[in-house]
Amino acid sequence: MIKNDTQNSRQAASAALRNAPKLAKIAQAGILGGPAGAAAEATVQYRKEVLVVVVAVLLLPILVLLMLPGAIFGSLTQPSAAINNDLEVAANVILLRNAVSDILQEAYEDTLAEIESDRANLTCSISNSALCPMLKAAVS
Repeated sequence: MIKNDTQNSRQAASAALRNAPKLAKIAQAGILGGPAGAAAEATVQYRKEVLVVVVAVLLLPILVLLMLPGAIFGSLTQPSAAINNDLEVAANVILLRNAVSDILQEAYEDTLAEIESDRANLTCSISNSALCPMLKAAVS
């Protein structure tokens, strides 16, 4: 256990030393150009990592398009009559639509619950007591 902690500490120190010059340049750009300058410099300093993320994000719609035939016509590895049967295709599309709808509905309800939780935890300080009723009314 102690050996792992020592090894993790060494790796963290090594990563910090490798990134220190980059972080210094980002901080300097942040001082000179504000947040936009810092973001631009971070993009330049970590361009390989940024490129990987951008390519991955741009490939997501292609992945969805490639998965569509399998979702509509059923499994492409199993024999299926869905290619020639309009009712089976319609049933697959309805199942797909319901699955996506359920996922979006759950995310929507989670977001509403989080908003309600944040609204319930909203407190006002005494120094802003005149604004408290207006803030609570605006959030409601």
